Amino acid sequence: MARSGSLPPLPCGGGGGSSGSRRTASVGSRRPPCAPSAPGDAPPARRVPSRERRLPLPPMMNDARSAERRKDSCGSSLTSQSVERQRGELRSEERQPSAGLPRRAQGSFRGSTVHELIWSSMASSMEDRCAGCSKEKVWEIFDAFEAMDVRDVGSVRRKDFVWALGSLGARLDFQKAMNRLQLSAHFHSTAEDLSLEGFLRLAFPSASTAEMATLRRWADLRKVYLLLKPRHGFSAQRMELQRLFELLLEDEVDDVCISLGDIVQSQILTQEELRQALGDRDPTPVTFEDFCQLLKPILAQKYSVTEVSLSPEWRSGVRQRLSLAREELAPAAPVEPQSAARRPPPLPPLGPCRRSGGAKRGGARTARRPPRGWRACEALALSDIAREILA
Repeated sequence: MARSGSLPPLPCGGGGGSSGSRRTASVGSRRPPCAPSAPGDAPPARRVPSRERRLPLPPMMNDARSAERRKDSCGSSLTSQSVERQRGELRSEERQPSAGLPRRAQGSFRGSTVHELIWSSMASSMEDRCAGCSKEKVWEIFDAFEAMDVRDVGSVRRKDFVWALGSLGARLDFQKAMNRLQLSAHFHSTAEDLSLEGFLRLAFPSASTAEMATLRRWADLRKVYLLLKPRHGFSAQRMELQRLFELLLEDEVDDVCISLGDIVQSQILTQEELRQALGDRDPTPVTFEDFCQLLKPILAQKYSVTEVSLSPEWRSGVRQRLSLAREELAPAAPVEPQSAARRPPPLPPLGPCRRSGGAKRGGARTARRPPRGWRACEALALSDIAREILA
């Protein structure tokens, strides 16, 4: 008996038996009856559910899959060499975007493309962070070290730290650096000079050996930037350029050329200014002679000092340097032991307090009453000091 809501069974094909009859789907699906299939016809295509549908593949992938599935007359599948050959032809077509241009225009287009690729690769190779910190944070720490290194020898003494507390202690960036480093506790425990590596180790105690090399490299780049400030009075002399070049050289690379990326990374010149200075020259590493020839004019124009700055920071730095130079040049006078002949004579003992014979109580005294306790000791000490001063 047929189920309610369904059609009666229809014969499929020519036969009328139970094997040739098929039940159809419900009325809602309205599936057509099965048509007789001819001997040469292909089987009907199966409807793919929505969950099994896939996005269309790119043409290259379709070509590769069809080539792998294709069979030749001998029954063997085609190798992947033809597919690779097709891909190589496509890549060669993509590499020739200026096929319709004249030869001179094609050459200039390729040259400018290589030029731009070198500049873009140089900009992408600049790393501004390591595993522990950023380059800006390292530069803030190094600025505090450079402010305390008044001798410009790469180390900080205890007296330099005390001077910096009095002269630079009001600056917020200096206070942050001192709170991070805890230099007061360090110089309280030792009187030795603090080098740059020890300074960075106090700021970043968990840095590894490779990270410390990166931190020192960033410190060298910051030193290049600070040497061009008015505090040092840059005048683009050959010795000053030599020092800049030596700081820009990498320690682990035994070479005589510097990378232009390090110049941009030190922020002494922007990429546009560097392009203007180089002109048509390729952005390749430069030697010291090229550095002087190409970059000296723009550095002198940008950083050369025409008049002396009279800022409070400059005044305090000059005053500190003058005092240090005076201490180093003027030898200290030898301290001779004081001989017994030059010692001041001891004070005579104080007599008893006496009053005048005819004076009443409370009248004028002929002698002072001797002090007692700590006042006596203080009076004797002051008298000794007065004798030494007057002697």
